[in-house]
Amino acid sequence: MSSEKNLNYKRIASELQQFVTVLKQQLPYSAYAKLLEETNNFNQADKLYLYLMRISKEYNLNVSRNFPRLDDFFTYIDLSRKVNPVELVGEEKRLVNEINFKLAQNQGQRDAAFLLCYFNYFEEYFANKISAEDYGYFVANLPKFKGLWVKYAENDRLAALDPYFSLLNEFYKVNIERNGSFVKNMLGAGAAGQTKPQDAYLDDLSRTVESLKDAEEVKVVVTGGFHTEGLKKIFNEKGISYIIVTPNVTQDTKLSDLVYLKLAKEQSKIAFQAFALLALANQPDNLKAKKK
Repeated sequence: MSSEKNLNYKRIASELQQFVTVLKQQLPYSAYAKLLEETNNFNQADKLYLYLMRISKEYNLNVSRNFPRLDDFFTYIDLSRKVNPVELVGEEKRLVNEINFKLAQNQGQRDAAFLLCYFNYFEEYFANKISAEDYGYFVANLPKFKGLWVKYAENDRLAALDPYFSLLNEFYKVNIERNGSFVKNMLGAGAAGQTKPQDAYLDDLSRTVESLKDAEEVKVVVTGGFHTEGLKKIFNEKGISYIIVTPNVTQDTKLSDLVYLKLAKEQSKIAFQAFALLALANQPDNLKAKKK
Protein backbone atom coordinates (compact mmCIF):
# COMPACT_ATOMS: atom_id res chain seq x y z
CA MET A 1 0.00 0.00 0.00
CA SER A 2 2.86 2.35 0.76
CA SER A 3 4.48 1.67 -2.63
CA GLU A 4 1.28 2.83 -4.39
CA LYS A 5 1.75 6.35 -3.02
CA ASN A 6 4.93 6.81 -5.07
CA LEU A 7 3.47 5.75 -8.43
CA ASN A 8 3.40 8.34 -11.23
CA TYR A 9 0.73 7.07 -13.61
CA LYS A 10 1.46 9.52 -16.44
CA ARG A 11 5.10 8.47 -16.45
CA ILE A 12 4.11 4.82 -16.21
CA ALA A 13 1.79 5.15 -19.22
CA SER A 14 4.54 6.84 -21.21
CA GLU A 15 7.09 4.16 -20.30
CA LEU A 16 4.55 1.46 -21.10
CA GLN A 17 4.29 2.76 -24.66
CA GLN A 18 8.08 2.84 -24.97
CA PHE A 19 8.34 -0.64 -23.52
CA VAL A 20 5.88 -2.04 -26.07
CA THR A 21 7.98 -0.47 -28.84
CA VAL A 22 11.07 -2.22 -27.46
CA LEU A 23 9.18 -5.49 -27.36
CA LYS A 24 8.28 -5.17 -31.05
CA GLN A 25 11.95 -4.64 -31.89
CA GLN A 26 13.55 -7.27 -29.66
CA LEU A 27 11.06 -10.10 -29.22
CA PRO A 28 10.88 -12.95 -31.71
CA TYR A 29 7.76 -12.64 -33.83
CA SER A 30 6.28 -15.80 -32.34
CA ALA A 31 6.70 -14.47 -28.78
CA TYR A 32 5.19 -11.07 -29.63
CA ALA A 33 2.29 -12.69 -31.48
CA LYS A 34 1.59 -14.90 -28.48
CA LEU A 35 1.60 -11.82 -26.23
CA LEU A 36 -1.01 -10.16 -28.45
CA GLU A 37 -3.12 -13.31 -28.53
CA GLU A 38 -3.04 -13.98 -24.79
CA THR A 39 -3.89 -10.37 -23.88
CA ASN A 40 -6.49 -9.81 -26.63
CA ASN A 41 -4.27 -7.27 -28.39
CA PHE A 42 -3.29 -5.59 -25.10
CA ASN A 43 -6.91 -5.14 -24.03
CA GLN A 44 -6.80 -7.45 -20.98
CA ALA A 45 -4.81 -5.50 -18.42
CA ASP A 46 -5.02 -8.20 -15.77
CA LYS A 47 -3.13 -10.61 -18.04
CA LEU A 48 -0.98 -8.00 -19.78
CA TYR A 49 1.08 -6.89 -16.81
CA LEU A 50 1.73 -10.47 -15.71
CA TYR A 51 2.99 -11.34 -19.19
CA LEU A 52 5.07 -8.16 -19.43
CA MET A 53 6.74 -8.91 -16.08
CA ARG A 54 7.50 -12.46 -17.21
CA ILE A 55 8.82 -11.38 -20.63
CA SER A 56 11.06 -8.67 -19.15
CA LYS A 57 12.77 -11.30 -17.00
CA GLU A 58 12.89 -13.99 -19.69
CA TYR A 59 14.52 -11.71 -22.29
CA ASN A 60 16.60 -9.72 -19.79
CA LEU A 61 15.19 -6.33 -20.82
CA ASN A 62 16.43 -4.62 -17.64
CA VAL A 63 13.18 -2.81 -16.93
CA SER A 64 14.46 -1.44 -13.62
CA ARG A 65 17.14 0.60 -15.40
CA ASN A 66 15.40 1.54 -18.66
CA PHE A 67 11.84 1.91 -17.41
CA PRO A 68 12.06 2.66 -13.65
CA ARG A 69 8.48 3.94 -13.25
CA LEU A 70 7.03 0.94 -15.06
CA ASP A 71 9.22 -1.30 -12.92
CA ASP A 72 7.74 0.32 -9.80
CA PHE A 73 4.28 -0.53 -11.07
CA PHE A 74 5.28 -4.13 -11.84
CA THR A 75 6.62 -4.44 -8.29
CA TYR A 76 3.39 -2.96 -6.92
CA ILE A 77 1.27 -5.52 -8.80
CA ASP A 78 3.52 -8.41 -7.85
CA LEU A 79 3.39 -7.51 -4.15
CA SER A 80 -0.38 -7.30 -4.24
CA ARG A 81 -0.70 -10.73 -5.83
CA LYS A 82 1.29 -12.26 -3.00
CA VAL A 83 -1.16 -11.08 -0.33
CA ASN A 84 -4.03 -13.45 0.43
CA PRO A 85 -6.45 -11.38 2.56
CA VAL A 86 -8.28 -14.46 3.86
CA GLU A 87 -5.08 -16.09 5.13
CA LEU A 88 -3.78 -12.77 6.45
CA VAL A 89 -6.88 -12.22 8.60
CA GLY A 90 -6.58 -15.75 9.96
CA GLU A 91 -2.91 -15.25 10.78
CA GLU A 92 -3.66 -11.94 12.46
CA LYS A 93 -6.23 -13.60 14.72
CA ARG A 94 -3.84 -16.39 15.66
CA LEU A 95 -1.03 -13.90 16.31
CA VAL A 96 -3.17 -11.79 18.65
CA ASN A 97 -4.17 -14.91 20.56
CA GLU A 98 -0.56 -16.06 20.82
CA ILE A 99 0.58 -12.64 22.06
CA ASN A 100 -2.09 -12.67 24.75
CA PHE A 101 -1.03 -16.13 25.87
CA LYS A 102 2.72 -15.44 25.81
CA LEU A 103 2.34 -12.26 27.86
CA ALA A 104 0.42 -14.09 30.58
CA GLN A 105 2.49 -14.23 33.79
CA ASN A 106 0.61 -16.89 35.71
CA GLN A 107 -1.88 -19.71 35.22
CA GLY A 108 -4.87 -17.48 35.91
CA GLN A 109 -3.82 -15.08 33.17
CA ARG A 110 -3.14 -17.97 30.78
CA ASP A 111 -6.62 -19.31 31.47
CA ALA A 112 -8.08 -15.88 30.81
CA ALA A 113 -6.15 -15.60 27.53
CA PHE A 114 -7.43 -19.01 26.44
CA LEU A 115 -11.04 -18.16 27.34
CA LEU A 116 -10.83 -14.85 25.48
CA CYS A 117 -9.48 -16.64 22.42
CA TYR A 118 -11.83 -19.59 22.58
CA PHE A 119 -14.97 -17.54 23.08
CA ASN A 120 -14.50 -16.09 19.57
CA TYR A 121 -14.63 -19.64 18.17
CA PHE A 122 -17.53 -20.41 20.48
CA GLU A 123 -19.56 -17.50 19.12
CA GLU A 124 -18.75 -18.34 15.48
CA TYR A 125 -19.69 -21.98 16.08
CA PHE A 126 -23.20 -21.12 17.25
CA ALA A 127 -23.62 -18.41 14.60
CA ASN A 128 -22.70 -20.89 11.82
CA LYS A 129 -19.77 -18.68 10.77
CA ILE A 130 -16.87 -20.91 11.80
CA SER A 131 -14.37 -22.16 9.21
CA ALA A 132 -13.48 -25.84 8.85
CA GLU A 133 -9.99 -25.24 10.28
CA ASP A 134 -11.36 -23.33 13.27
CA TYR A 135 -14.03 -25.98 13.79
CA GLY A 136 -11.28 -28.54 14.36
CA TYR A 137 -9.73 -26.29 17.01
CA PHE A 138 -13.14 -25.71 18.59
CA VAL A 139 -13.89 -29.43 18.95
CA ALA A 140 -10.42 -30.29 20.26
CA ASN A 141 -10.53 -27.63 22.97
CA LEU A 142 -14.19 -27.77 24.00
CA PRO A 143 -13.49 -30.01 27.07
CA LYS A 144 -10.86 -27.53 28.28
CA PHE A 145 -13.27 -24.61 27.78
CA LYS A 146 -16.03 -26.37 29.74
CA GLY A 147 -13.61 -27.18 32.55
CA LEU A 148 -12.45 -23.57 32.87
CA TRP A 149 -16.03 -22.35 32.71
CA VAL A 150 -16.89 -24.49 35.72
CA LYS A 151 -13.77 -23.24 37.46
CA TYR A 152 -14.33 -19.50 36.95
CA ALA A 153 -18.03 -18.94 36.22
CA GLU A 154 -20.54 -18.53 39.01
CA ASN A 155 -23.38 -20.09 37.03
CA ASP A 156 -24.05 -23.25 35.02
CA ARG A 157 -25.67 -21.59 32.02
CA LEU A 158 -23.33 -23.46 29.67
CA ALA A 159 -25.21 -26.69 30.37
CA ALA A 160 -28.34 -25.15 28.85
CA LEU A 161 -26.59 -25.24 25.47
CA ASP A 162 -25.97 -29.00 25.50
CA PRO A 163 -29.00 -29.86 23.28
CA TYR A 164 -27.72 -27.42 20.65
CA PHE A 165 -24.24 -28.96 20.68
CA SER A 166 -25.56 -32.29 19.39
CA LEU A 167 -27.61 -30.56 16.70
CA LEU A 168 -24.76 -28.35 15.48
CA ASN A 169 -22.17 -31.13 15.65
CA GLU A 170 -24.35 -33.22 13.35
CA PHE A 171 -24.72 -30.20 11.05
CA TYR A 172 -20.96 -29.62 10.80
CA LYS A 173 -20.26 -33.35 10.43
CA VAL A 174 -22.59 -33.54 7.44
CA ASN A 175 -20.97 -30.43 5.94
CA ILE A 176 -17.53 -32.03 6.17
CA GLU A 177 -18.83 -35.23 4.57
CA ARG A 178 -20.26 -33.16 1.73
CA ASN A 179 -16.69 -32.43 0.58
CA GLY A 180 -16.39 -36.02 -0.58
CA SER A 181 -19.78 -35.83 -2.27
CA PHE A 182 -18.73 -32.68 -4.13
CA VAL A 183 -15.62 -34.37 -5.48
CA LYS A 184 -17.52 -37.53 -6.37
CA ASN A 185 -20.06 -35.51 -8.34
CA MET A 186 -17.28 -33.59 -10.09
CA LEU A 187 -15.04 -36.50 -10.99
CA GLY A 188 -17.10 -39.62 -10.65
CA ALA A 189 -16.52 -42.44 -8.17
CA GLY A 190 -12.87 -43.43 -7.91
CA ALA A 191 -11.67 -40.73 -10.31
CA ALA A 192 -8.24 -39.21 -9.78
CA GLY A 193 -6.39 -36.29 -11.24
CA GLN A 194 -3.52 -36.59 -13.67
CA THR A 195 -1.36 -33.67 -12.62
CA LYS A 196 1.19 -33.18 -9.90
CA PRO A 197 -0.38 -32.06 -6.60
CA GLN A 198 0.10 -28.36 -6.01
CA ASP A 199 -1.42 -25.47 -4.14
CA ALA A 200 -2.17 -23.15 -7.02
CA TYR A 201 -3.51 -20.22 -5.01
CA LEU A 202 -0.51 -17.91 -5.26
CA ASP A 203 2.91 -18.96 -6.54
CA ASP A 204 1.54 -21.56 -8.97
CA LEU A 205 -1.36 -19.45 -10.20
CA SER A 206 0.18 -18.47 -13.53
CA ARG A 207 1.34 -22.02 -14.18
CA THR A 208 -2.10 -23.43 -13.51
CA VAL A 209 -3.81 -20.80 -15.67
CA GLU A 210 -1.38 -21.64 -18.45
CA SER A 211 -2.19 -25.34 -18.14
CA LEU A 212 -5.91 -24.69 -18.66
CA LYS A 213 -5.34 -24.39 -22.41
CA ASP A 214 -4.28 -28.05 -22.61
CA ALA A 215 -6.71 -29.38 -20.01
CA GLU A 216 -9.11 -32.03 -21.23
CA GLU A 217 -11.77 -30.86 -18.81
CA VAL A 218 -12.21 -27.93 -16.43
CA LYS A 219 -14.70 -27.94 -13.55
CA VAL A 220 -16.08 -24.82 -11.87
CA VAL A 221 -17.38 -25.37 -8.35
CA VAL A 222 -19.22 -22.80 -6.21
CA THR A 223 -19.16 -23.63 -2.49
CA GLY A 224 -19.28 -21.92 0.86
CA GLY A 225 -15.99 -21.01 2.50
CA PHE A 226 -16.37 -23.83 5.04
CA HIS A 227 -15.57 -26.36 2.30
CA THR A 228 -12.40 -24.70 0.97
CA GLU A 229 -9.85 -26.44 3.19
CA GLY A 230 -11.50 -29.84 2.84
CA LEU A 231 -11.65 -29.62 -0.95
CA LYS A 232 -8.04 -28.40 -1.13
CA LYS A 233 -6.93 -31.44 0.85
CA ILE A 234 -8.83 -33.86 -1.41
CA PHE A 235 -7.59 -32.17 -4.59
CA ASN A 236 -3.99 -32.38 -3.40
CA GLU A 237 -4.39 -36.06 -2.50
CA LYS A 238 -5.82 -36.80 -5.95
CA GLY A 239 -3.28 -34.67 -7.81
CA ILE A 240 -5.80 -32.18 -9.18
CA SER A 241 -4.68 -28.65 -10.09
CA TYR A 242 -7.00 -25.97 -8.80
CA ILE A 243 -7.46 -22.23 -8.41
CA ILE A 244 -9.40 -20.67 -5.54
CA VAL A 245 -11.37 -17.51 -6.34
CA THR A 246 -12.47 -15.61 -3.24
CA PRO A 247 -15.04 -12.78 -3.58
CA ASN A 248 -14.52 -9.32 -2.16
CA VAL A 249 -16.28 -8.32 1.06
CA THR A 250 -19.69 -6.77 0.28
CA GLN A 251 -20.97 -5.72 3.69
CA ASP A 252 -19.76 -4.10 6.88
CA THR A 253 -17.33 -6.14 8.95
CA LYS A 254 -15.83 -5.89 12.41
CA LEU A 255 -12.42 -6.11 14.05
CA SER A 256 -9.90 -8.05 11.95
CA ASP A 257 -12.38 -8.40 9.09
CA LEU A 258 -11.67 -4.73 8.42
CA VAL A 259 -8.18 -5.81 7.33
CA TYR A 260 -9.76 -8.12 4.77
CA LEU A 261 -12.01 -5.33 3.52
CA LYS A 262 -9.13 -2.88 3.24
CA LEU A 263 -6.93 -5.32 1.33
CA ALA A 264 -9.77 -6.44 -0.92
CA LYS A 265 -10.49 -2.83 -1.82
CA GLU A 266 -6.79 -2.20 -2.42
CA GLN A 267 -6.49 -5.15 -4.79
CA SER A 268 -9.65 -4.06 -6.59
CA LYS A 269 -8.16 -0.58 -6.95
CA ILE A 270 -5.01 -2.04 -8.49
CA ALA A 271 -7.06 -3.79 -11.16
CA PHE A 272 -8.93 -0.54 -11.90
CA GLN A 273 -5.66 1.41 -12.10
CA ALA A 274 -4.21 -1.18 -14.46
CA PHE A 275 -7.10 -0.80 -16.89
CA ALA A 276 -7.02 3.00 -16.63
CA LEU A 277 -3.30 3.02 -17.24
CA LEU A 278 -3.67 0.78 -20.28
CA ALA A 279 -6.34 3.08 -21.72
CA LEU A 280 -4.10 6.11 -21.18
CA ALA A 281 -1.15 4.41 -22.84
CA ASN A 282 -3.30 3.46 -25.86
CA GLN A 283 -4.61 6.97 -26.52
CA PRO A 284 -4.13 8.07 -30.16
CA ASP A 285 -1.08 10.23 -30.71
CA ASN A 286 -3.17 13.13 -32.09
CA LEU A 287 -5.16 13.35 -28.86
CA LYS A 288 -1.95 13.52 -26.86
CA ALA A 289 -0.67 16.26 -29.17
CA LYS A 290 -3.77 18.34 -28.54
CA LYS A 291 -3.41 17.97 -24.80
CA LYS A 292 0.15 19.19 -24.99
